[in-house]
Amino acid sequence: MSYCINPKCTHKENSDRITDCLHCGSSLLINDRYRITKPLRHNPAYPTDIYEVKDWGEGADWGTIKIMKVLKYSNNQNLVSLFQREARALMWLRNSGIPRVEPDGYFTFYPNNSPQPLHCLVMEKIEGENLEDWSLANKLTSQTEILDWLKQLIGILDLVHEQNIFHRDIKPSNIILRPNGLLALIDFGTIAVGNGGKTQVGTTGYAAPEQIEGKTLVQSDFFAVGRSFVHLVTGRSPMDFSEEPKTGKLIWRDKAPQVSKPLADLIDDLMEKSPKKRPKNTRKILLRLEAISNYQKSQKISFNSQNLSSIALVLLAIISAKLLLPNIQKLGKDFAIPNIANFLNKTGTKNYNRSNYAIAEFFYRLALTTDSDFNKARYGLGSVCERREDFDCAQKEYKLAMEDKNIRLAVRATNNLARLHIYQQQDYQTAIALASLALKKAENPAIETKVRSDLYKNLGWAHFQENRYAEAEKNLEEAIAIEEDNTPAYCLLAQVLEGQEKEAEALVQWRDCLKYPTPSQNPEVRTWKNMAQQRLK
Repeated sequence: MSYCINPKCTHKENSDRITDCLHCGSSLLINDRYRITKPLRHNPAYPTDIYEVKDWGEGADWGTIKIMKVLKYSNNQNLVSLFQREARALMWLRNSGIPRVEPDGYFTFYPNNSPQPLHCLVMEKIEGENLEDWSLANKLTSQTEILDWLKQLIGILDLVHEQNIFHRDIKPSNIILRPNGLLALIDFGTIAVGNGGKTQVGTTGYAAPEQIEGKTLVQSDFFAVGRSFVHLVTGRSPMDFSEEPKTGKLIWRDKAPQVSKPLADLIDDLMEKSPKKRPKNTRKILLRLEAISNYQKSQKISFNSQNLSSIALVLLAIISAKLLLPNIQKLGKDFAIPNIANFLNKTGTKNYNRSNYAIAEFFYRLALTTDSDFNKARYGLGSVCERREDFDCAQKEYKLAMEDKNIRLAVRATNNLARLHIYQQQDYQTAIALASLALKKAENPAIETKVRSDLYKNLGWAHFQENRYAEAEKNLEEAIAIEEDNTPAYCLLAQVLEGQEKEAEALVQWRDCLKYPTPSQNPEVRTWKNMAQQRLK
């Protein structure tokens, strides 16, 4: 069976054996290449019809099934412009998560006796089930799967946003689950280029507040992603949930106990009413997802028999010390408690260095239970809190540790706190103040060169984020002069030079970004290394 493309035709079904519609006379071989085999959406309420077509063109596409979207109202210039934007966007983008459109996939076609052309867009047919249909019988119950799907979707958006394009209608029905388990984002019919335009588009319950008012930003897509994932983890539409009166936050977490607090916090951040409170870009989201994923892996590490034996001995030592303490007061408090706290802290650090974060946290907290003033354990606990994306906890512990009398510990804690203000809060002025303060203390010869180098790196990073390229360049060059293998400094310097349109010099720094190995577990470094590989390709 072949179907007629003419929207005014009242008898569309025709035999495969004929070339022209028996009712209206329009050609059934559209653009001398495509035959419509099935209508997927033919509704007068929509400006576009969607069909399944068979490609009878030459080459490798011969006989393949594709999707064709047809704009019926070519006298509406705004709709034509949107349709052409979608065509251009899909031609530019090449990713398994986006329907592929060949350079000749967009064309116009005149039905018989029609003065107005139909605008046609032929694209790859992505096999699979849309997530709205999927969610009728399923919901995401695995934290690992939630993270995987979020990473996939944000990765697709990263590519889209890199082209200065916004999707503007992300929702479960526009996300396809392929048979191989990978996601694809479809229906780019409401995209915007550049400043996002002033057209009111989107779907109620998923569209960001500013988008409904006619103003689209890059963060508007993030709001829709957050709302979509609330749907996927609860099995219910976001419209079914009430909001907190003061903050406007969706009250959904009690319906998704499988979602960890760090991941739920990220989803809530994506759905903030104010776009300024949402993540700045896809890179920030991917960094947070990687940190959550890394911490989750560490949580899976079980306490083996050796760990259990060590913990039992430690607890026995602490209990014994507490019981015997009144009898050994004459020897001085320092005889017992600090030594136990120091032992517990070293055990915590040993496990932290092995990425056994859950075990490390146990020993750090045990050390602080033994001696609440033991700031080395506070510094270690702050590092663990970073790994599990509990930034409030990390900042609290670092602030306490930076007051320690041990200048080396205080400077390291200040440096870590400065990084958090850059990476997590985008509070660059506070980061600059903290790094500058720590650098004054770092003049002390007791401070390791690596820490001094890292302070200059963080200072340069903060200046770069404020587009203060000259200062950033100076800071990062200083970091490299102190420590030649400071990988993050090379990666950042490459970005600073790109910002100044010094492309050739930037490539040199991108090479050095990959040249030196780095023991850093910070997720932004891995992202920068990926950027380096892409640039050098």
